[in-house]
Amino acid sequence: MVVQVSVAAATSKYSDDSPQWRAEVADLHRSLTGEADQVSARGGESEGNSRGAAVEIIAVLGSSGAIGAAVACFRMWLGRDKTRSLDISWTDADGQTRHVTLTGENLDQKSFQSLADSIGRSLEGP
Repeated sequence: MVVQVSVAAATSKYSDDSPQWRAEVADLHRSLTGEADQVSARGGESEGNSRGAAVEIIAVLGSSGAIGAAVACFRMWLGRDKTRSLDISWTDADGQTRHVTLTGENLDQKSFQSLADSIGRSLEGP
């Protein structure tokens, strides 16, 4: 059993087409590539002059170890800049879509452990 996790990275610091922002998201993608079974990315859509349009990364996780490593990547990446956020979604074992938003401002261990536990339950199947 595997779980597909969608991660939309955003920031209020850079414009969506900023080379610096694209490099930051590429760094998250590289970090996840080392931990997930499969990783892909899609560019965010810009609306007008909006800042930090989301960039979506899809990670396929097949073990509790991969989930823990991915959550550690999320925490490390968010910890670099308080303007960053990650919208994370996945489908649980009951077929329900789950969603959580984490920001660089709320890096408490309990939130990350809860995220890892919830995604981990999705590996168990219905």
